Amino acid sequence: MSHPPSLLHICNGHATSRPLEESGVPGTFKLFIDVLLEGPCPPLWGDAWRKLRMDVLTGPGGFRGPGAPEAGEDLWDDDIALALSPAGGFDEIVLWYEHDLYDQLLLIRLLASIARHHGPRPALSLVCIGEHPEVPKFRGLGQLTPNQLASLFQTRSALSDATIALGRDAWTAYTDPDPQQLEALLGRDLSALPFLARALRRHLEEYPGVEDGLSRSERTVLTLVGDGTTEIIRVWQQLVAGEDCHYMADSWLLRLVDRLTAPPAALLAIDRQLRLPLAPGQATLSLTPLGEKVLRARVDWLEHAGINRWLGGVHLDDPQTAWRWSPDQGIVAAPRHSG
Repeated sequence: MSHPPSLLHICNGHATSRPLEESGVPGTFKLFIDVLLEGPCPPLWGDAWRKLRMDVLTGPGGFRGPGAPEAGEDLWDDDIALALSPAGGFDEIVLWYEHDLYDQLLLIRLLASIARHHGPRPALSLVCIGEHPEVPKFRGLGQLTPNQLASLFQTRSALSDATIALGRDAWTAYTDPDPQQLEALLGRDLSALPFLARALRRHLEEYPGVEDGLSRSERTVLTLVGDGTTEIIRVWQQLVAGEDCHYMADSWLLRLVDRLTAPPAALLAIDRQLRLPLAPGQATLSLTPLGEKVLRARVDWLEHAGINRWLGGVHLDDPQTAWRWSPDQGIVAAPRHSG
């Protein structure tokens, strides 16, 4: 008598895993989540990686909040290695990730971890979509009903060795201290992971601009406020609506606003302290005189505010040597004074 296959589903959050469990799709459900677009992402593995990322997630201003996994629910490198080994007891592992930057980074980290595994492993498959016929404004798997998610399970595709290798190469480039490695990767054929190129391009757009020192997101917020959208909830809604590679949570917006309102070179003023969740009537923003100048590219913000920010494996900590993004050319620009 044959036994049903033992399945492990690795999901992008509770909003996917819980409806899947309700749908009756068989298997064990685990989460692999991390805000990899924020904080340092050097080429580390194992305990060193876990310690570093837990500091990002749970330290001051961290991202570990409501909806985060409880102890034992989420996976780290050792857990993934065990799941891939015969000792894990799984016949198939299914990855559930979507098109946005947040998920694509998680996916390539997972694929890089899988690529490190040598020896027999379970069958590997992927559910990864960027749209759904029943959801006109699709933003993520968490919008889908249990029945809709269950139907996607039937369409999962096998992960080839070539796709796993591409994920490994993409993660290697993302964690490299030279962003031109990521730019070079974008010149390759990335069609095996059809949403990856747009996501990584969106990541590069978060580098400070060559003219004003603003990332795409910072520039968008300043532009919205300058054009009269001043209530924080409306700024948030417009910011999300303008993204074709949606990935932003409201906690992420709070960090962005904190940067833009921080002395001694604040570009925005805010009339009261922000709290989550964002709500109507909560707070309004206004441009400072410096903000008006930076928005018009008359002043380089980094010359006044400095910078201390990680983007993948790249640490930007000096306005004179920081890598920049050229929106007009669509390329990473060399540091201004690299010697």
